[in-house]
Amino acid sequence: MIRVTPCFWSIFLLFFLLLPSAFAADRELNFTANQLETGRLIYQQGIGRDGEPVKAYVMGDVEVSGTQFTCYNCHRRSGLGGPEGTKFVLPINGLSLLEPRSEMYMS
Repeated sequence: MIRVTPCFWSIFLLFFLLLPSAFAADRELNFTANQLETGRLIYQQGIGRDGEPVKAYVMGDVEVSGTQFTCYNCHRRSGLGGPEGTKFVLPINGLSLLEPRSEMYMS
């Protein structure tokens, strides 16, 4: 008779608990061509879905037209931001948006 140890059961359970996450990480995002084009227009040209310039707020409360300052100009094509004059532009790529902000960014 084969003896099954508690360690075996732990590994067996862990394997089946983690198995779905392996498939979830492999999924592709399914955006339509129209959604991708809308995102590109907003980011690179500051134009919304309706063809009008989007509104943006800089320095907390100064409203500007999206065509004056596009996301692309400050956050760069990569979305990683960087130095812009005397300020540091925060990254806005997916990984950065999902991480908690540290104290240094809040000052």
